[in-house]
Amino acid sequence: MITAHYLHRLPADHDPDRIRHRAKASGPAWDATAELYFKGLLSNTLQGGAAS
Repeated sequence: MITAHYLHRLPADHDPDRIRHRAKASGPAWDATAELYFKGLLSNTLQGGAAS
């Protein structure tokens, strides 16, 4: 099993739709990976100062 975890703290005024668009665009690149049975692209955003 191979796992990767990346944590990027972005400025409060950063547009989260840019991240969502990038994940949606780059996710299919993993579809042809041999023996990849699961992939997850997760994000965590702050809403009013609390994680959601």
